[in-house]
Amino acid sequence: MTPVFDDRFKTVIRCKSPLGYLEMLDWVNKNSNGSVQTKFVEGADEVVFYFGFEDKDDALLFKIKYSM
Repeated sequence: MTPVFDDRFKTVIRCKSPLGYLEMLDWVNKNSNGSVQTKFVEGADEVVFYFGFEDKDDALLFKIKYSM
């Protein structure tokens, strides 16, 4: 199941059970110029995180920083 984001979030990044998810959340809070939403879906054996970025440049920097 993929969570639904508002239309203003132009880029959605999907991460399977990232070990550094707290670091990712901290980075997003400190460095995002636009609005970002974070949602997660918990399955039987994994957690999938979704980051919805309003600003495409923020999404690009996030992808580069976390090699996605």
